[in-house]
Amino acid sequence: MLKEGNMHKFLFEQKTWKAKGTYTDEKGKKIAVTGTTVVAHQWNKWVIEGEMIIPMKGDKSLELRNTYNVKPMKEGQVETTWTSENKIVGKFTGKFFVAGDVIVSTYSTKDGKYAGFETFRTLGAGKYEDIGEEYFEGKKLSSWNVTLA
Repeated sequence: MLKEGNMHKFLFEQKTWKAKGTYTDEKGKKIAVTGTTVVAHQWNKWVIEGEMIIPMKGDKSLELRNTYNVKPMKEGQVETTWTSENKIVGKFTGKFFVAGDVIVSTYSTKDGKYAGFETFRTLGAGKYEDIGEEYFEGKKLSSWNVTLA
């Protein structure tokens, strides 16, 4: 874990975060979304369970879910690795890197077809701005800009 005085709560504290913001699909259509991210610390890993709910036509919605297994950061570390399994595209591997008021995550599939990034910028008062983009073979599939609180 980072040294005392670490300004970050995301990742470093067990908490349920509520998300609210905008998802943009591959055609550029912006959709208001909500979601939840749960951070839990186990003795040998941190588990992050994230869900984003994207309203569709009628009463239907698309629920994007991922579970991340994160190697805990030790005192003095600023980066760590994680893995996630997705039913549609398979296994992702990634890194979290803490740089000042931002936590950056980069990831890809083993074959490199899917890749993306996410930034978590602290807004203070226990809130974060979460901005991310996902790509398939170099073409942007989606992006999002949500607030976590």
